[in-house]
Amino acid sequence: MSKQLQETIIFAQQLSPVEQMELIKTLFQSLIAQPLEKLTLVDTILQLLRDAFYDSEASPFEQRIPNEITEQTFLDSDDGQNIVQCEDSQDMFEKLGI
Repeated sequence: MSKQLQETIIFAQQLSPVEQMELIKTLFQSLIAQPLEKLTLVDTILQLLRDAFYDSEASPFEQRIPNEITEQTFLDSDDGQNIVQCEDSQDMFEKLGI
């Protein structure tokens, strides 16, 4: 794991839950404005970051095997099924109830 990735993980872990949610909102708003090609790359980067974060000894989260519903949701998403379309980040947050 690179030093920069380690520092990013440590930074995120030190934020309060409210600050973490604000960071996530900001990241999603930035991501939604990107062309689809960039989102694929960003999705891959986020997946790597998540995997590294969960594998980190410093991670406060327990990694769990997804239940049937969650696993099916992942499979559906990978197949492009049952996806909610949003016009923009505001629409997404409204649909999420945030």
